[in-house]
Amino acid sequence: MLDCEYEYEYDYEQQHEHERDGKGMMAGIALQLYTLREPAREDLSATLKRMRAIGWEYVQWSGMPNLPADRIPKSLDAAGLKAIAVYCGMEPFEQEG
Repeated sequence: MLDCEYEYEYDYEQQHEHERDGKGMMAGIALQLYTLREPAREDLSATLKRMRAIGWEYVQWSGMPNLPADRIPKSLDAAGLKAIAVYCGMEPFEQEG
């Protein structure tokens, strides 16, 4: 019989540090922007601003109109939103280089 004493204390703050935003706050639930792809095609700026106005702070960038990479953070910043996730295809990662 093995006689040992093991004490384990789960430190939630330490284990979830990677989930914090830049202000030390836990990141909240993100809105998947794919669900808004149709209105975003018509007016991306208004769609993003409306989502912030109804209370969303975090989003997953997916299904949005094709934009140059530098325009995506500018669009989110203008609306007061922060992307904490993104969806992209695997094809660029699968190409041999």
